[in-house]
Amino acid sequence: VASAGVVYYAPTDWEGGNLVVFYGVLLTVGILGTACSTAMFVSHMAFFARIADPSVGGTYMTLVNSVSNFGSAWPAAVVLKLMTWLKDVTPGDPFYVLVAGSAVVGMGWLVAMQGV
Repeated sequence: VASAGVVYYAPTDWEGGNLVVFYGVLLTVGILGTACSTAMFVSHMAFFARIADPSVGGTYMTLVNSVSNFGSAWPAAVVLKLMTWLKDVTPGDPFYVLVAGSAVVGMGWLVAMQGV
């Protein structure tokens, strides 16, 4: 959602405006995104190491990591297909519609999985 905000408020006129502030916000969002991505990667690897059987060790971790990579790769194709479909259906920019829809689905998922 933060990245969508940066895209929305990006200056359209590169001659005017305060670009130093924009680049500062862009850098901050990029650093925070990288930090969150690294934290998720470390937590995934720690979880995989915890559930891996020591007798097979690296083989099982490689399998679980491959399944995880597949699980994080297929949504990109779905999102691209949705963007194509939304471009024909919505009058506005489909990017913001997709970001809002994804945020709603994500929050709903968090609420639904609260007790699990």
